[in-house]
Amino acid sequence: MAEEKKSIGLGDSIAKITHATGIDKMAEGVAKAMGRKDCGCKKRQEKLNNMFPYNDGPEPTQGEDAPKGDTPQH
Repeated sequence: MAEEKKSIGLGDSIAKITHATGIDKMAEGVAKAMGRKDCGCKKRQEKLNNMFPYNDGPEPTQGEDAPKGDTPQH
């Protein structure tokens, strides 16, 4: 079984769901039936990844949107 690529944003997650359910193949078929080259899924996936990326970076430091209650009180 192939190793699954980690999602970097919302577009990747939606692409995984549409592939697992077969919606991606249906969208390709509809696009071809309408005379289009492709369904636009890849472009949409990239746009959603850019708009809604998953942040796996370091935790924010104090003063940079740090969660309330996680900083020590003096």
